[in-house]
Amino acid sequence: MANDKEIPIIIKCKFVTGKAIKRSNDLNLINVSESKIYDFGSKSSFFCTISDKTDELKLLNNEISNYLFDDYIFIDICRNTYPYNIGVGISYTFLEDYFPEIFDLKDEKIEEILKNFEVEFISKFSLLSYKYLEFYKDYSKSVFKSLLLQSYCLQLICDFSGYLKGGLNDNKSMKAQSLENKKIKEILQKVMSELYKTSPTVQEMANMADMSVSKFKLIFNNEYGESPHQHILGKRLTMARELLQTGSYSVSQVCYKVGFNHPSGFTRLFKQKFQCTPSKLFFSN
Repeated sequence: MANDKEIPIIIKCKFVTGKAIKRSNDLNLINVSESKIYDFGSKSSFFCTISDKTDELKLLNNEISNYLFDDYIFIDICRNTYPYNIGVGISYTFLEDYFPEIFDLKDEKIEEILKNFEVEFISKFSLLSYKYLEFYKDYSKSVFKSLLLQSYCLQLICDFSGYLKGGLNDNKSMKAQSLENKKIKEILQKVMSELYKTSPTVQEMANMADMSVSKFKLIFNNEYGESPHQHILGKRLTMARELLQTGSYSVSQVCYKVGFNHPSGFTRLFKQKFQCTPSKLFFSN
């Protein structure tokens, strides 16, 4: 593998939009000079292009778009300055059959997944890179090149599909978490708008968010860095300080305005947070 490190692998994932009015019946007929396309009987669901010249592969890929009806992801792989540059095309429809959650292959998240796939492919000790190098060695001396190419193409599509599924699941999880965070923020805003009322319990807030108490507390802590009780208490005391600083309300009035039932308990908590009693702050204003 020493020589392989000196000859870097180049991989590029890109979107190709077909220009054809209707599907082509036989992509195998397309060729540029000695370079050609192998459809492997998939009726354009996926195919492979191979060339010993990078420029020819680019021309072939450009020519292919005139025969394609669908949107495709193209994965182009080559070893710098070496022959056997490969391009694998996978149709949007083919992927959508396996991953119904794909709504738009061109959104930012999918593009991010493709970029990460490129990085993973060429990273040190990458299994994807190793498979390609092994294919490269075998292909150069094989008498069954078409079968070997088809085998590698299918394996790459399988690996890519698994990588895509993992990325989409991560995205799905992030979206779900985002919705949960939004629910918690809405509940918190409601509590903050009614500070004069006794705070709902964590159980009650969890019920409002349609979550278990443990899940509610975990997401809340991740978002705000403290427990729901600590966060709401801090907001109450901060609001109390702001009201006292106006000089318009007595300590007792402020105590009840921010949802405390007992002035003595309010005074004790206020002093713990601000190292100053409410009455001292009131009279200083």
